[in-house]
Amino acid sequence: MEIEDTYCEAFEGLVVQLMVTAQDAEFLTRAVNAFTALPSTVFG
Repeated sequence: MEIEDTYCEAFEGLVVQLMVTAQDAEFLTRAVNAFTALPSTVFG
């Protein structure tokens, strides 16, 4: 197997796992899309 020459960075960080509930699939989809539309940033 040939090893590809790639670049990677790793940072320490805090990870959060959320459980999102809603009345129906439409509300759930809207909530998840609104939340995940924000850019991810590592603070530390």
